[in-house]
This record gives sequence, C-alpha cells and structure tokens, in this order.
Amino acid sequence: MKKIKLTIIVPVYNGENYIEAICMQLNNQTYKDFDVIFIDDCSKDNSYQKLKEVEKKYDFIKVIKNKENQGAGYSRNYAIKQTNSEYISFIDCDDEIPTNYFEELVKAITSEKADMALCDVKITYDMGFGEVPDFYNNTCHKIPVEKSDIIHNDIAAAAWNKIIKRELILKNPFSEGIINEDIPAIIGSILDAKKIAYTNKTFYTYIQRKSSVQNGTKIQKKFDVFQAVDELIKRKSNNKILKDNIDAIVYHQLILFLFFGIIAVENDHERSRHLKQFEESCKKYNYRQNKYYWSFIDSQRRKIKYYYKIILKLMKLHLFHCASFIISLGNWYSKVQKSLKKSMIKHDITLDDLIFMAKKNQKRKLRATISVVIPNYNYANFLYQRIYSILYQQEKISEIIILDDCSKDNSREVIDEVYQKLSPFISIQKVYNKNNSGSPFKQWEKGFSLAKSDYVWIAEADDYSSSKFLNQVIEPMIEDKEIVLSYCDTSYIHTNGITLTKTVKDLIDIMETGHWDQDYVNDGLDEIKNYEFLNCTIANVSSVIFKKDNYKSELQEAGTFKQCGDWYFYFSVMKKGKVAYCASSYNYCRLHGSNSTTNLKKKIHYEEIKRVQKIISDEFTVRKDAKKHIKSRLDYLKEVWDLTDID
Repeated sequence: MKKIKLTIIVPVYNGENYIEAICMQLNNQTYKDFDVIFIDDCSKDNSYQKLKEVEKKYDFIKVIKNKENQGAGYSRNYAIKQTNSEYISFIDCDDEIPTNYFEELVKAITSEKADMALCDVKITYDMGFGEVPDFYNNTCHKIPVEKSDIIHNDIAAAAWNKIIKRELILKNPFSEGIINEDIPAIIGSILDAKKIAYTNKTFYTYIQRKSSVQNGTKIQKKFDVFQAVDELIKRKSNNKILKDNIDAIVYHQLILFLFFGIIAVENDHERSRHLKQFEESCKKYNYRQNKYYWSFIDSQRRKIKYYYKIILKLMKLHLFHCASFIISLGNWYSKVQKSLKKSMIKHDITLDDLIFMAKKNQKRKLRATISVVIPNYNYANFLYQRIYSILYQQEKISEIIILDDCSKDNSREVIDEVYQKLSPFISIQKVYNKNNSGSPFKQWEKGFSLAKSDYVWIAEADDYSSSKFLNQVIEPMIEDKEIVLSYCDTSYIHTNGITLTKTVKDLIDIMETGHWDQDYVNDGLDEIKNYEFLNCTIANVSSVIFKKDNYKSELQEAGTFKQCGDWYFYFSVMKKGKVAYCASSYNYCRLHGSNSTTNLKKKIHYEEIKRVQKIISDEFTVRKDAKKHIKSRLDYLKEVWDLTDID
C-alpha cells in the first residue's frame, strides 16, 4: 500500500473524559504514517491539561489552544494551516474508530488515486437517550461512486468519516461562528473533488450524546444551518452538480430540520416563532416543490401524513400560532394514545393472555382455513409474543403447528405449557425433532405436510405481526383462487422490539421500478421474468401466506442452498399461479446481534445469487435488459463485498 502524508485534526471543547480513549485508538491504528493536531477551543474543564499530558506521552500528537472560544469551524481552519500534509482527516474526540480505520481509507485513496475517501458510519446513542439500538448509515450505495449518491444522505456534510486532500479543504474552508460549519466545507469539497473513493471495510462510530454541542444547542442557534447552505450556494453558484442536487441538499440540511427539530420544540410560543422563521428562511428555496419533501410526506402513515399536511397548510397561510397549536394537540394525543393503547410489540404476555386471545379466536367468523406453522430453534423468549400476535389476528386461525428443532434453551418447556393450556380452545400440535434438522426448509416441508388448511402461514418464532396482517394478505387470495402466494412489506425490528426500518422497499426494488409502491396482483411468471430474476423480492417468510400444496421437491432443492434457498423456493411457488402484494408493513422481522458476514459466506452468497439468476434465465424468457441489470448487480456485490478474486 502506498503511503500518504496524513494529518488528523481533532477539535476539543470540554472533552476531558474522552481524550485518553481517543489517543489510545489513534495509537492502535494499523496505519502509522500520520500526525495528530488537537486544538482546544478554550474548554471550561481540564481538557487542555489532559491534552498536554498526552502530548508528552505520544510523539505523534501536537496540541494547540485558541486564544478565545471560536467554535469548531475556526479551530479546524486554523489547524489545517499548521500542517503541510497532502491529506487531512477530522475526528471528534468523543467518537470512536476501529483499528483499521485509517488503513482502509488510505487504501481507498491510493488505489483509486482519489481526492477524497469515505466510509460508512455506525451511529450509537449514549444512555441519555434511553434504549436506542445502534444502526449503520451507508454513505454510498453505487459503484462507481457518484457524487449525487453521497450528497443524498443525512450525514453528507459530516467532516468525520472522510479523508480529504488538503488543497480541497483549503479551497473550501469551514464556516466560522456557526454550528453547521461543515456544510460549505465538506459538500463544497465533494463537489470539487475530481475522484471520490469509498470503502465498506471499516466504519466511523458517531456517538450521539445528550451533552454534545449539537444536542445541547438551543433551537435558535440551529438556524445557522440556513447561513451554511446559503454560503455553500454562494461559493458554488456556477457548479452544475450543485444545481442538479440542490433539492437533495435543501431536503437533508433544511427540510428535515423542520420535521425533526422545530416540530419537536415543546414550548408552544417558541415553536410558533420558529415555524415563522423557518417559513421565511426557506421560502427562497421553494421547498414545497421539493421532490424529496413530498416523498417524505407520502412515506408517512395516513394519520401522520394528514397531520403534517395540516401543519404545512397553516404555515403557508402564515397561521403559525394555529400550526403550533395543532402540534401541541398532536403531542397531547400521542401521549394519551401511548398511555391507553397497547404497544404494537406487546410485552409482559402471560399464559392467561394467550388463553384469552384463543377464546376470542374461537368466536371469529371463518372466511378461509389457515394453518399457522411456527418453526422454532432457541426462541423461548419470543414464543409468547409470537403466539399472541397470531391469536389476535382479525382473521380466524384454524390450527397452530409448533415445530421445535432440538432447541437448547427452555423452548420445549414453554411449548408444553402453551400446548396444554390452549388445546381446549384451538387445534394445536407440537412436533419435536429427535435430531436437529440443520435446515429451515426441512421444517417448512414438515409444516406443509402437517397442515390441514387451504392456506399456510410460516410464522417464524422470533418474528411478530400486526393484527391486520392476515386480514390484508389473505383478502386477495379469497377473491382470486389462482393466487398461490400473497405477501406484504416488512419492517425490521431490534431484539427489544424497537423499529429499525419501516419498510424494505428500497432493499428489494433494486431497479427502482416503483413496483412495490402500491398493492397489486400479478401473474407469477410475469413477476419472475420482470422482477424476481435479479434478486429475492420477499424479505422474510413470515410476511407470506402460501396456498396449500405439495412443495416437497421445491423445498428439497431449496435445501441445497446455504444463503439463497428461500429465493429459490419463492420463485418456484410463483410460477404455479398468481402473486399478490400488500404495500403496508404488517410484518415485523426481528434482527439479532451482529450481522457480520465472513468473506467465505460472502463468496458462497455471491455464487448462489449467480446460480439462482442462471436458473431463472435458463427457464424463463426474462426481460430484455435483464443481462445488464444482472451484470450491474454482480459487479456491485463484488465491489462492496471485496470479491476481487471471483470471476
């Protein structure tokens, strides 16, 4: 790997508790050819004293102190002028970086001969925010890198998670005296960069702290963002890429400030004043015609969509006090609903709750016979929740079949207890394997063979569902007997039940067709030829209702795959009839722990994707541009999974 001269700049303000930790992380980097400038902005704690201590301890550290408090923009600009390094990187002292952080960014810079390199970001919250799960922000989605893709991101303007050529950042200095100093500097540098590289082999950990400058800043100061965007546009007034992406910049930097900043203000009068200030400040950007603005509104649930539209209409009429009153009313209503309504993901469920719901299920009108198969392996902690979510469906359940695949936890004790208590009220089976099957598809096959109903729902033991799931997904199957598979959109949830993503449409609609934006019924062959040929478009088996049939051969073949067996099974069912889809997220798929994938698994997954694509292409006459889309998809996966040794 070619070495580059790199300086890391770390602005510090009241960061004494984090200095030692970030110095250790810098010292442990696998890439060593850098120096570090810490610049203290007249901290009120012991930050400067702590910095002088680490300066003596580590020979790569230099400490500077501002004469007076000037803000991060001034600190960074001043520090840049103190070095003649070819490249600059910025980190915040209270964040975290893995040991390969600079090595991977430098590799990306040198291999691509780029002016800038960036990586993904892990966002984590301190205890002040309560139990909020970590999540990853992918800063790049397209290979080769496109500037518009980078700009269309909530953290496009972040100074951290990047290495930037010094001459670029000198040409695009940070704004001074405002808290959104990085917008004209970083987005300006993105616009001017001749080439930008991206790596997904490392990440920057951005820690949201209640005590941080941004989170501790009053809302009035956050209106600095308008000054920052104005400065960016003034600097780059003739830049074509800026003009092409101005909607994305205004959306991410300004419009989202309205929805997640101003509307969240608690004081009614203060909020009214800020709504007026926003309307006046954003008027020149014609924000109501912004395409991303309307996409955001349309993506909301129906009640929230109307709520936002009322507020925005009142703002347009300059009735800011009325808009603020509606927000207060909405906040009050939300609090009342939370106190009165049961959580979507119900907790503290007892056997008595299950018995009560089983009795209610008995009284429901039967429109179609439905068998629910619950494959389980070590999910004792979720079984009550899962069974509850099945029994409170608006459609009547004909039978429940619980399959345990030699769990090592206390699953069978829970199942035995549930079986005993629910048997008087609903047809229920428990089937225990003597040996672990080693394959979910063997369990699915067993479920289909045992099911006595017209329709089968494979409800994974750790997933959850809205009470509307069956009613909405089975409806088209009742109306059209040729439908063999009906499914809905899926939300991903954390182990604790917190929603991580409300939809998977962006993950399955790789070609950006808009096919999944609304409900539909489609011929299965057409679905395969035009959409399913590229990638698996069903995120989770729990989101699907199948027409009962003998799928033994299809499931046995699916079992020959390690990663793509579900995809093979879905398209094998689709070709037997019609497919129905519901665009609402009534299914909740639970994600557990780390989703890290080894290089071997990536290779296997890649080869299996090629295998399914070939099976479909050989069997069906797929759309004319299929080869182009397949090549693009495989090239992208090779790049992001670093599979350069695969043909």
